[in-house]
Amino acid sequence: MSQSASAIDSESTRTASGSVDDINSLQSPQPDVLQLGYLTIASQAGDMQEQYLLGLEYNDSQNYTEAFKLFKQSADQGHRDAQYSVAILLQLGDGTARNLEEAYRYFELTASQGHVEALNHAGVCLMYGLGVSSNEVEAVKRFQVAAASDSAMAKCNLGVCYEGGQGVRMNRPEAVRLFNEAATQGNISALYCLSLCYSAGLGVSIDSSKASKYLKEAQTKQGSASRLHESFTSLSSPLMLQSVVSLSSNPSIKNRLGLYLEYGIGVPKNEIEAFNYYKLAADQGYAPAQSDLGFCYEIGTGVAQDKATAVGYY
Repeated sequence: MSQSASAIDSESTRTASGSVDDINSLQSPQPDVLQLGYLTIASQAGDMQEQYLLGLEYNDSQNYTEAFKLFKQSADQGHRDAQYSVAILLQLGDGTARNLEEAYRYFELTASQGHVEALNHAGVCLMYGLGVSSNEVEAVKRFQVAAASDSAMAKCNLGVCYEGGQGVRMNRPEAVRLFNEAATQGNISALYCLSLCYSAGLGVSIDSSKASKYLKEAQTKQGSASRLHESFTSLSSPLMLQSVVSLSSNPSIKNRLGLYLEYGIGVPKNEIEAFNYYKLAADQGYAPAQSDLGFCYEIGTGVAQDKATAVGYY
């Protein structure tokens, strides 16, 4: 399903300096007819800033074909934010054919110019193999740099890496610390992660009341925003994982979806589907999924209890 570029996760739109980076958060009050006329004339004259601004107006009105055309014209002249916008539209396939390889190239190009959220996007591409060969170590490096620049989403993504031992040695207490820090900055994905940690005892003691609190907070924030988590900016958004699972062979996606389904975090609880996702990830040799699958067999979650089979997965 095509997804709008204006759905880029609004929780990751500001850099440490407070400047706005995401195209959906660069919305300004609706311009009057004269202002739109000025933008049109200036963009037709080749002004890359006005092309970019007019592209934002078309993006906000969901005319992604015109938005992409204007962003591309501006990007070709070197406009950094327009290049980032082109990357997002290419990744989502809005206003143009989906092209994950070109999207990744634009993310890296924009990141090389200091765009922190583009760096985070590039990390997600590398983690999940979206338009580039999967490289978890390189993904972690990008998350670390972006997190050091105070990107809440990068902190959350780095926490996911520590939680599952992806591209870095597993350290679940450090993951929880990063989730808490990102959540304090308003990151919705981090709230889902904290809910999962307290539900499953990942880096903390199981605490159902805290798990419920964080889940409710995440759902409230998500419900008050416009189609959050639809661009591929998060390693842990339930909605994003459902969108990207068919595009990536990375087993961690399936395993995390299994966890969300088992505990009903961001998706309806479904233990049978959770077991199926664990099985898919375990069959790819993903150790955390093998452990989760063994636990399902041991206590009969989503499958008939079979302690003998469980031992083989631990």
